[in-house]
Amino acid sequence: MRKCLLIFSIVVLTLIFGTVLGHQDFWVTRDYGNIKVRVKSGFDFEEINKAFIIGQLAQVLVKDLGYSSQVFLDFNHHYTGDCEPDYFVSFDDGGIKEPWENNKKKLLKGKAVVVRQVARTFDVVTTLKLLEYSIKNISVVKSTQRKIEYNQNYCNWTINSVDTVMIKKQAYQETSPLVAKVLKLKIERHDKDFRNGISYYWLEGRYYIFSRRVGQEDKVVLELPTIYNFQRIESGTTLIFDSDRAFYCITNENEIVVSKHHEIMDTFEHYRPYRVTKTSEKTLSLYFSGFRTGERTLVYSISNDDLEQGLKK
Repeated sequence: MRKCLLIFSIVVLTLIFGTVLGHQDFWVTRDYGNIKVRVKSGFDFEEINKAFIIGQLAQVLVKDLGYSSQVFLDFNHHYTGDCEPDYFVSFDDGGIKEPWENNKKKLLKGKAVVVRQVARTFDVVTTLKLLEYSIKNISVVKSTQRKIEYNQNYCNWTINSVDTVMIKKQAYQETSPLVAKVLKLKIERHDKDFRNGISYYWLEGRYYIFSRRVGQEDKVVLELPTIYNFQRIESGTTLIFDSDRAFYCITNENEIVVSKHHEIMDTFEHYRPYRVTKTSEKTLSLYFSGFRTGERTLVYSISNDDLEQGLKK
């Protein structure tokens, strides 16, 4: 009897957690000249587009350094919660050996400068600092890199890297004039189909949300230190989450209106983007679920700028 109950419990738990966690992480890659950027995440977070901004900045940096060989920037998004970022530097084919993967297809044609990081929020300045160091000291990187085991933050890797203590030391170094120059560049969110509406650009560590209308100059409507998620609901409505528990709503119809800063209460262990749906002309629903909160649906009134949080599924 006990054995039957144990088997039943295992089956039930498998179904529950399989439903909650049953998704597949994915890789996205993009090339900027001799810079190849790869990002791994579990959902469509804005951190993916932020990594591509870093790739565009890196393209300018390596050009200024006179380096024309391939560079590989590899970003692993630790989206389930906060973590201490980890950085790795090497000169190789960019491969990661994992226990469950054999004969994995190589992403790079040859060896390249590799700057890799595992973080919840990718660090622009640290990435550029480490890239500059790697290029200027490429012989040191080649001669001192070693195979290391990295078993943290849901990673089980065997990779090449120079000493991680040295990497952290370089990360804390004062920003060089060349990197400081690159950080003054304005980089717009990658969105090839964007012509009209709300978007943002990165400049010197800040995110500037702007409105674009055909025949008019772009107008900055909001400035933020970070963006957690960016969701266009339709042409005239955009939700911008500056954290996993707070957002602004921007409407861009007859006039541009920026909402109050709305904080979502009791999110606890929620770790995926909110599912936002327009339920009427002036209302949105925001759905999420978590281990401790269960399923919750919030209702946001655009016309009243009011967030109702007391609703259950």
